[in-house]
Amino acid sequence: MSMQPLAIDMAPTKNPTRSAGTDLSIAMVEANGMPLRTATRPGSGERPPLVLLNGIGAQLEALNGFVKVLNPDIGVIIFDVPGVGGSPKPSRPFRMSHMAITMAALLDKLGHAQADVFGVSWGGALAQEFAHTCPNHCRRLILGATAPSSMTIPRKPMAMMTMMNPMRFTQKDYVANNAMKMYGGKLRDDPTALGNLTEHMAGGAGSMGSVMYQMMALMGWTSLHWLHQIKQPTLVIAGKDDPIVAPTNAQTIANRIPNARLEMVDCGHLFILTMAEEIAAMVDDFLGGPP
Repeated sequence: MSMQPLAIDMAPTKNPTRSAGTDLSIAMVEANGMPLRTATRPGSGERPPLVLLNGIGAQLEALNGFVKVLNPDIGVIIFDVPGVGGSPKPSRPFRMSHMAITMAALLDKLGHAQADVFGVSWGGALAQEFAHTCPNHCRRLILGATAPSSMTIPRKPMAMMTMMNPMRFTQKDYVANNAMKMYGGKLRDDPTALGNLTEHMAGGAGSMGSVMYQMMALMGWTSLHWLHQIKQPTLVIAGKDDPIVAPTNAQTIANRIPNARLEMVDCGHLFILTMAEEIAAMVDDFLGGPP
């Protein structure tokens, strides 16, 4: 399948930098005509790299804590979705299928024929699309706090409304002050547990319009009619106290993918951050296990 690249409002390309607190190198990489702010870690090379796909509006730095505790032998690739963080805003909306093809092009550009993929929330929808659209590029699949359809009703609609409130993108402390309501789990007891990561959860200054592009990519999207075609070994993880994505979504996904297993964790929507060490160990075990 081929698609014409989107026209992009180009931002200046920066020299590679180091992400604070991790051993990630960050640079602009153009893939399928789209410049993407991309972070990489080489790993040992014994396994394909792990592509981490963030939730809606989140910059790649939001996953620093997870990468820091992940087995250093695992190579890592993270990128800011177009219009979020340091990736320029596209001139028009994109579709999930286009982003999946762009991911494959990014892997090719970085010299990888195949990767493992871990998508969280919105990134979980993109991960499903990638495994389906570009199956030869995806070895193993991990889906966290995600759903198989854009029509899924949030477990608590007020949590979704709070997350998409425009103040999230204009008010500095909005995410920190509303984390308990939005994300549940361990953040109910300690809303400040995310620390300074909250500043990376809102997409960056002026990002509301770009995040709407992510929302538009989900409009009408569903994997329900082709989940049974996914052949990759799949790990599905869900938080028992997720206000945004009900655990029944994870059960539906795991039931429909032939080679899938489901893990329920005692947390909410952001377990990849609030349970970073436990999730990192689970991921390492899954990626290193038998086919």
